[in-house]
Amino acid sequence: MAVSSYVYDVAIGSNMDTLLARLAAAASPELTISTSSGSNDPNARSLHSEAGAGTFADVFSLGEYHSRVLDDVLSSCLLRSGQKAVGDILRQCMECVLELGVLAGELKDGNLEEYEAAPLLEDLWARFRTKMTMFVKVLKALVEKEADGAGVVLSDIPLHMMQGARRVSGTTANLHQLLLRLNMSEWWTRKDNPNPSS
Repeated sequence: MAVSSYVYDVAIGSNMDTLLARLAAAASPELTISTSSGSNDPNARSLHSEAGAGTFADVFSLGEYHSRVLDDVLSSCLLRSGQKAVGDILRQCMECVLELGVLAGELKDGNLEEYEAAPLLEDLWARFRTKMTMFVKVLKALVEKEADGAGVVLSDIPLHMMQGARRVSGTTANLHQLLLRLNMSEWWTRKDNPNPSS
C-alpha cells in the first residue's frame, strides 16, 4: 500500500501538480480560449503570446520543462537507467507479493492444503524479508548519497519541510518520502513468535 500510494500521490502526483500549477499560472484569464460565446471564429480565440505566457518564454521552454517533469517522475518511480539496481530489487519485492496472491488463490480454490502451503509461505516470507531489507538499505544509500552531494543531512530535515530544502532535488525528497513510508516500523524485519508464551 505504501508503494502504490507513493507512486500515485508523490512520484506522479506532486510532479504533475507542479506542472499543472505552473501552466495555470502561465495562462492569464484574458488569454484563455473563450467558448462561452459559441463563436468558431479563429480571430475570437486568443493564443498565448510570449509576453502573456509569463513563466515560459516560448513553446520550447515549455517542452523542456515538461521533459524535466517526466524525468523527475521516472526518477521518483526508480525507472531511470542509473537506478536499475534499486528498481530491480523493488520489482523482486513486488514479485513476492504477486506470488503471495497466487498462493492465497491456490489455497482458496482448494488446489493446496494448508500443510502444503505452510512451507511455501515461510519460504516466500523469508525471500520477501531479504529483498525488502536489501531494497531499503540500497534506497537509503541512494537518498543519502544524493543528499550528501547537496550538503544536506537528511535526519536534520523533517519530512514536511523536505520539499522546501532548496539544495535537495525533488527526486531526492520524493525518494526520502518513499523510504520513510516503508521504513516507519521496519515491519518486515520482525519475526513473530508462532507460539507466544503469554
